[in-house]
Amino acid sequence: MYLKFSNSYLSRELARRKTTNGLAESDCIKTATQGEHVRMPNIKIFSGSSHPDLTARICERLQMEIGNASLTKFSNKEIKVEIKESVRGEDVFIVQSACGNINDHLMELLIMINACKIASSCRVAAVIPCFPYARQDKKDRSRAPISAKLIANMLSVAGADHIITMDLHASQIQGFFDIPVDNLFAEPAILRYIRESIPNWKDAVIVSPDAGGAKRVTAIADRLNLDFALIHKERKRANEVEKMTLVGDVKNKIAILVDDMADTCGTVCLAGDKLIEAGAAKVYAFCVHGIFSGSALQRLNDSVFEAVIVTNTIPQEENMKICPKIQCIDISMILAEAIRRTHNGESVSYLFSNISCMKLIILVLLLSVFSIVEAQVWETGDNSTIKGCSTKCAMDNSDLDCWNKTLEFFEKSLIAQLRNYVSVQVNIDQWWRRHGKSDGQNFEDVRATAKEALGKLIVDKDVLSSNTVNGVVDSLIDQAKKYSNRTISFVPHFSCPLPCEYRHDMYRNLFIASVILNVCLAISVVPFIRRITRQYKESNLLMVSSS
Repeated sequence: MYLKFSNSYLSRELARRKTTNGLAESDCIKTATQGEHVRMPNIKIFSGSSHPDLTARICERLQMEIGNASLTKFSNKEIKVEIKESVRGEDVFIVQSACGNINDHLMELLIMINACKIASSCRVAAVIPCFPYARQDKKDRSRAPISAKLIANMLSVAGADHIITMDLHASQIQGFFDIPVDNLFAEPAILRYIRESIPNWKDAVIVSPDAGGAKRVTAIADRLNLDFALIHKERKRANEVEKMTLVGDVKNKIAILVDDMADTCGTVCLAGDKLIEAGAAKVYAFCVHGIFSGSALQRLNDSVFEAVIVTNTIPQEENMKICPKIQCIDISMILAEAIRRTHNGESVSYLFSNISCMKLIILVLLLSVFSIVEAQVWETGDNSTIKGCSTKCAMDNSDLDCWNKTLEFFEKSLIAQLRNYVSVQVNIDQWWRRHGKSDGQNFEDVRATAKEALGKLIVDKDVLSSNTVNGVVDSLIDQAKKYSNRTISFVPHFSCPLPCEYRHDMYRNLFIASVILNVCLAISVVPFIRRITRQYKESNLLMVSSS
């Protein structure tokens, strides 16, 4: 009896200790029993005062309203936060970026997180598109602070359960946290912009303005199948560069500079000048976080850049009015989808890893289609154009390239077919020897039969004459007779020409295999599409397609 009482007491005590701010963990996130559908907690998105436009775009894509909160200051400049709607048991996302008055916005974020946490919210996630103090991620000199680690501790202590950010200055910042961190990437948006908005982008070189961004640049260059270059810089002090060295060739090419952030723009402008000196035809600059402090906008107006492309992790409306070269990419869709997936417990890496999978599926489908087309060409006997040979050579061609390639093909084909003819005649002779005729076949009868058969193929006004054909037959039969040796010997190898039955059967089988492959792909893909569609319909947070 005592033992049972103790177990019951311990169970209640453990449940009580798991209770957070009066809300039991089991009440916050329900576990699924067999056959029961899990109902995710409701979602609330609140906006800090740093970037309300981005929050509005995110909520618009998620088809929901921004949470009601009041953000003001007392007369002594202390921040006052009031959450004016219930967040008990809710999944709360707070959007606040590091821009403008960074310290005030950071403190505002911490207070909002704490306010939601002590109001019994289920989970509080901080959405920080531009992470504050990200450049102070290491101790690079004596008595230097690691401020990024301090910010991580402050967010955790305030009550944040999850962090969503974009393009951290250094990936190791994720290790400063003891809570989950999703570091999203603007790379898909940058790739799309390059393909759609930069003329002749295939003749471009992706350039990193420093060694730290080499990994980012090589990833983009690989996705676009372009070359990349690197600029090595030596700094005197923060925001001041002493020397730059270009590693790579950009002569007569479009140079695309890619960096994670642009602050005073001194480095990126010097890099642009360096690329022009090296012979670049045009220079574009891509920066995920456009901070543009100090005289940055004036530098950009005076720079050699065709355009400076940034994302809206930081508000850019006023900057675009002052500097016409600045163009902005909207990344609210990426953040909205990350929020939706986090809320529904889905994979966030799918946003980036699925691109390669889809390309692989498309590649397989295209290969299947090409194989079907090629198989159909052979099935119908259409042999007018084959590798190395073309019937489309014309007299008005600018050069003899087509004619020479075709001639080379027929020269090789002629040698191959003459060799095949001799080999087959020798094999026939060997067959007779193995089947009771010790002397083999009578080559004189073969000679006469071949001349008669080939003579019938000559037409009026033919480029070949009977004497030419007879001379070739005599030479081939003499060669076959020479190798026969009137004894049972080797069996010469020969290869069938392209339109032969062996190749016909091979391509017919390839056609059948291609049809089977496409049917299998359809059977496997259609249920997957239906499942994804059903999953999206069941969710109350459908993504709004990009306009």
